[in-house]
Amino acid sequence: MKKNIITLIILLITIPKITAQTYKVENKHLARILQVTEGRLSTLSIINKQAKTVLRPTSCDEFSLRFSIPAQMNNTDHILSAKDFTVISASPYVNPQRPESKGYLFRLQGKENDLSLTVCYELAEDESYCRKHLELTSCRDICLKRIDVEAIAFEDAYQNYTLKKITARGNAQWKPGLGQPLYTTQTGTFWGIEFPAATNEVNNHQINCGYLWGQTLSQGTPYISYNSIIGVSDDPQFIDDAFYNYINKIRKRPLRLQIQYNSWFDYSRNVSKEKFIHAVEKINNELVTQRGCQH
Repeated sequence: MKKNIITLIILLITIPKITAQTYKVENKHLARILQVTEGRLSTLSIINKQAKTVLRPTSCDEFSLRFSIPAQMNNTDHILSAKDFTVISASPYVNPQRPESKGYLFRLQGKENDLSLTVCYELAEDESYCRKHLELTSCRDICLKRIDVEAIAFEDAYQNYTLKKITARGNAQWKPGLGQPLYTTQTGTFWGIEFPAATNEVNNHQINCGYLWGQTLSQGTPYISYNSIIGVSDDPQFIDDAFYNYINKIRKRPLRLQIQYNSWFDYSRNVSKEKFIHAVEKINNELVTQRGCQH
């Protein structure tokens, strides 16, 4: 009996540790290859099957969280990424709201912070884009300031639309995020967040798709992020077309003319009830009655 126990101990000592495990979220259009190495989650590669290209990250934070702890006197910002978490489990995932979408769910635990995180990847069989979202829970109250669902670098990452091109007036000089997508120009992919006020940026080839939240996350209360999106094009020269096809597929209503009016541009602070009614009647007469624009 003692001999068997000793033999078992020797076997356990000599069995090599599994240092890496890969997971594939895949259909006929694309594949996202995920890897867990010594407890760290990362994207190993993304395969664009339509254009027959492969994206290999030059670096991969996978996600980024910026928050502060109200109880701390200095209220210092903390910035965490995948390196600050350990994967404790991985399992197949089916989105209950989209049962046609399947993928993987990873449960992570913070190494030095009282944070637990769930990272979900999903892809439907007939869609040329995949989704990802985060679910964060803290063991203490924190102020979650910004969340980047995607934080990953590629040589051909490109930001077509920059915040510097927004004209903002007034003392605040507020420059909102407008949810514009990011591209990889040689491998034919687009990236973004399914949230219109997202701020998606490329800095030193790193793609950051996220948004400002700026709200207190109460102890033990989960916060679920908006979805990130990765889509593929069959030709890097026509990424715009692939992105618009994606928009047309997910929009709630078909593309249509919308007639909107903002009194600020006509009257600024001098608007009145009578002026507003007059302006709306004129717009309706010019566009709807005379020109037949329906909305």
